[in-house]
Amino acid sequence: MNKALAAATLGLIALGGAFYSVERRKLTAQEIPVIAVLAALAALGRIPFAMLPGVQPTTFFVIMAGFVFGPAAGFLTGATGAFVSNCFLGHGPWTI
Repeated sequence: MNKALAAATLGLIALGGAFYSVERRKLTAQEIPVIAVLAALAALGRIPFAMLPGVQPTTFFVIMAGFVFGPAAGFLTGATGAFVSNCFLGHGPWTI
């Protein structure tokens, strides 16, 4: 089996499990817009600093969302922020 295919399969299984655990958790109506805004800020923070290596303001938003709302919200913020910013910066094997 190809190592890249095995890594991609393992990554998709891990993401599927994480999204499944998030879906089982009940988010309140107050948490959803805050998580969406934090994900948007994380994506917007990544785009202008993409040219500078080692500068990642996205990490701050992901850590704060995880610290305040729990690990599921931190995961949602990070996954959504990465996907949205990759729509502008280009997708690649690191997207998973």
